[in-house]
Amino acid sequence: MAHAAWIERAFLTRLLRQAGVRFAAPVIDTAALARALGYAQGSRHGREPSLELLARQLSLPVYAPHHALGDAVTTAAVFLVMATKAGKPGRQAEARPVTARSLVALSAMNAY
Repeated sequence: MAHAAWIERAFLTRLLRQAGVRFAAPVIDTAALARALGYAQGSRHGREPSLELLARQLSLPVYAPHHALGDAVTTAAVFLVMATKAGKPGRQAEARPVTARSLVALSAMNAY
């Protein structure tokens, strides 16, 4: 799980390639979930929604922005809200249980 996962994916792909390993792990991207659920309006010109802006839109605290641990905790909080909202009735004709697989698929459909 990551926010704007394409950044981490590019970094990890390059590192793992040097070790002869292919990065093939499924990813849940909170930025992609935000786009899918209509929370990315604050992003400009097709850019990723800001983690801090997204957290504030969801009435969540922002922990030490632009520091690894703070961003990880903020991303985790955003993920919990996005996962909850993904399963709410009204998002789909008939609400289905949210699974890790369904969140990976939703992220992939809305990835940059």
